[in-house]
Amino acid sequence: MLQMLHSNQADLCVGGIRQTVERSTLGTSTHNYLQTSVRFGVLGTSYELTSLDILFFPFRTSIWLAIGVVFALSFLMQLTMDRLLPLRHQGCLVLNVLLVFVGMPMAAFPRSIAKRVHCIMLILYTLLIRTMYQGMLYHLIRTRMLNRLPQSLDEVVAHNYEVVLSSGISDVLAEIPAIQQMRFHVADGDGSLMHPLYYLAHNPRGQRQVVAATLETFLLYNQLSVKSQMEQGIHQFEIMSQDVIYLQMTMYLRKHSFLIDAFNEHIMWMRSGGLLAVWERWELDEVYLRDVRTTTYRIFGIHELYIIFVLMLIGLMLSTLLFCLERISLRFPRFQRWFLTE
Repeated sequence: MLQMLHSNQADLCVGGIRQTVERSTLGTSTHNYLQTSVRFGVLGTSYELTSLDILFFPFRTSIWLAIGVVFALSFLMQLTMDRLLPLRHQGCLVLNVLLVFVGMPMAAFPRSIAKRVHCIMLILYTLLIRTMYQGMLYHLIRTRMLNRLPQSLDEVVAHNYEVVLSSGISDVLAEIPAIQQMRFHVADGDGSLMHPLYYLAHNPRGQRQVVAATLETFLLYNQLSVKSQMEQGIHQFEIMSQDVIYLQMTMYLRKHSFLIDAFNEHIMWMRSGGLLAVWERWELDEVYLRDVRTTTYRIFGIHELYIIFVLMLIGLMLSTLLFCLERISLRFPRFQRWFLTE
């Protein structure tokens, strides 16, 4: 289009054109009438949690390891008490510990005071853990939770994501040294700005794919996808918050055109009067972005649940102390009635 201006075949060039030094030699640009940015977006369905993910997602790996350690320590302590104390034959130890962890009645309640205290603390610990887990599990099932999305441009570059984009966006990104080595897939199709989004939505190949498009393109696509009866809630794109490149769109006229001042005056009048802001609010649905920014889902970790493990540690110490007293009382029959009961 700029070549047409340079060869006097056109008087005005309108479109998604940004100011560059090379283009300034072919025409004169107006003030920017639209400020936007190119961002990366990923297909939400590629990051949705599977049934197996939902089962293990409520707790981090550290919590699952801590639960396993508590289970092993509880079993070892129960086994030690059963071997060293005279009161035995109280049912299967493994079965009792498993029943406590899943919240079911024990097969046989121990008669030793140390074992009883240990079981009470274990029951309290497992009750809190199960309550936390069930609450998060129901929340995951009820809401649309996703796996961890790409967080930054550096992460996308480091993991060599494939970028699906149009030829126009490809020319823009080719100027950025940080992403020149990435894998690009140009999908022009019918020439629409949303064609790369439609292409990725209908040809998904895993999580290592992103779409590069302007912010307005993502918002408009998500809005149309929600309104479509066939694609409702299926092909939504999650938009990365970091800008890949910032764009200022302008119009171009012939070099030193006498109309440039009039166009600049009208553009500044529309911007100062808020007409462009009203158009963006009417035409583009920004609720999607606001929801992404303000809604956060936290996974329970050691920091949030440390008090449960502290209580369990106190219970283990108390039951260990009682166990030691029971062992000592075996040598002093006078104190056996306080610690050992038949």
